[in-house]
Parts: sequence; C-alpha cells; structure tokens
Amino acid sequence: MTKQSVIRCILSLVMLAYLCVCIPLFNIQAANEPYKGLEINVIDPDNRRFVTIDDIASELGPLTVDVEKSPRNAIDTRSIEALIRKMDNIESANCIMLNNEALRLDVVPLRPVARVFENSGKNYYINRAGKKMQGGPRFRVDVPVITGAFTADRSPMMAVPVIDHIQADPALSALTSAIHVDARGDIFLLPAVRGHVVNLGDASALTDKFARLLKFYQDVLPVKGWETYDTLYVKWRGQIVAHIRDYKPEPSPVVVEEHDDVDDVGTMLTSVAP
Repeated sequence: MTKQSVIRCILSLVMLAYLCVCIPLFNIQAANEPYKGLEINVIDPDNRRFVTIDDIASELGPLTVDVEKSPRNAIDTRSIEALIRKMDNIESANCIMLNNEALRLDVVPLRPVARVFENSGKNYYINRAGKKMQGGPRFRVDVPVITGAFTADRSPMMAVPVIDHIQADPALSALTSAIHVDARGDIFLLPAVRGHVVNLGDASALTDKFARLLKFYQDVLPVKGWETYDTLYVKWRGQIVAHIRDYKPEPSPVVVEEHDDVDDVGTMLTSVAP
C-alpha cells in the first residue's frame, strides 16, 4: 500500500467518525428546537368543502401554539393525525416536516361513496372504509343512495360492491335510482323507471345478474309492458323470476330460464316492498 493510499484511508476514517458523531448530535439539537410554524393544508380537489382550515385549527386547539413553542420531541405527530382522523368528515391526515423546519398537516376531507337513509330516520354518508359522516345542510354531495334498516350484522357496506359495479357502466348508472337492503339482507335495485324493483340477492355474480336483467328489459318489458311486474328476481343463478303486479301466487312457482322465451309468471316469494 502506498503512502497516498494510507493517507486516503485515514482521512476516510476521520470523516466517517465525524459523521457518526456530528449527525446524532445535530439530530438531538434539532429535536430540542420547536417547529418553525404549523401549516394546515386541506386537500380538496373536488371542492366539497366538508372541512376548512379553521375547523382543523379549532380541533387542534392549544396544539397549534404548542407546535411553535415546545421541542419537537415533545410533539407527538401521530397523536395529531389520530385526533384529526377521528373527525367524522375527515378521510385522512398526515404530518410532514418541511425543508424550512415547519410542520405541515395535510388533511383530506371524507370521500363518500354513498348516502344512507335508515328506516329510523337517520341519514349519513359513508366512505369506502365504512366511516360515517352525518348528513345535513352543510354537507351535500351527489352520490348513490342506500336505504334500509341496518344493524351491526347488516351494514350498508354490503351494497357498496353493487354501487361500484353500477358506476362502472353508464347504462346501469342511468337505470338506477337507489339501492335498498331489506331485513333479510337482500339487496334491491330501485330503477329510475318507476313501477318495479329488482331483487339482486347478495352482491355476488353481479355481471351475470345484470346481464340477465338487461336482457329482460330488452326482450320482455317492451312487449309485456313496464307496469306488468312489481318485482324482478335475478338473485337465483340462471333464472329470472318476475312477480306480476297484484298476482295471487299459485301453489307451484314457475321459473323463467335465462335462455328460454319469457312468459308471465308468478313468484316463489311474496312481493317485497323496498
């Protein structure tokens, strides 16, 4: 090893030792300094205005002052995020330290996927995680409607896959007025064309169920009339069961197969009103 190589190695070791000592000392010193301000940033590209900067500042209370006075290691940013996330109109909250050593709190307002109207009279919005935001004059957004009587075991979230499927198809979106979940957990489609409802059963096999429904709309209702039936059942695989309005069921039900000609039929269930 040459003399120059030895000098380079020594300098490298000195530099490494300097960094190992100085960087932790710098971090300790920085942790004892307060943040240079608090910036609240509401990310609201859809301009829904569910929350304002003043709302967030009010929820933080004294923390807005503590951030600029207390050492950084005394400020629990995760607690700040958790506090804001508890607000019913908040989707997410995230604290970031900026290059100027200020603390920025990024807040995203709730992103509703549906508005729920319970039979009890309660109404609220839900996001994709099932978080509820109370409805009211201040919070209004055009989203699909779900109705029903809900419990811990029967949540409006069970209808969200149906909403996703409908919104992915412009024809189905134009067809749908609202969604209802009954006491048994059956999901009903309330079409924009009034006069009947569609029993989907659960949220499985939706592509097949809606294909059968649209075929029925195309081939049968223009002939039989849109007021002929009060309930269409597509909940059973490969079948369409149509309940004639004011029809008295016969003892033996008649089932319409998917690929057969469709005739007037009764039903194997009584009519279910949404």
